Amino acid sequence: SSSLKVDFRMYSISNRPALGISIIDLTDEESAMQYGYKITGIYIQSVTGSNAKAAGLLSGDMIYYLDKTKIDSQATLLSAIQDHKVGDTVTVTVIRDNQIKKIKVKLQEANSVE
Repeated sequence: SSSLKVDFRMYSISNRPALGISIIDLTDEESAMQYGYKITGIYIQSVTGSNAKAAGLLSGDMIYYLDKTKIDSQATLLSAIQDHKVGDTVTVTVIRDNQIKKIKVKLQEANSVE
């Protein structure tokens, strides 16, 4: 009898796209001040994904837009990412040192980042 071998890694259930960053929600003034930020918003705490690192996202960047969606909460960012597929390239607009920068990042699989 021949045994059927299936490689389940090919059929990954979680094919969720991820930006490859961990974020910190400083959308209220008190917590923003605690961390020394003047502007409230969603900040990058650390850059975990190789694509995000290669693109040039940095810890401390405030995420202003993802494509044309203004990011004002963790939920907005998450749903803006979920509108895409793994491998899509998105434009992340960040505020860094009082300057606006547009950075293109290729989304990777959520599992490969965590």
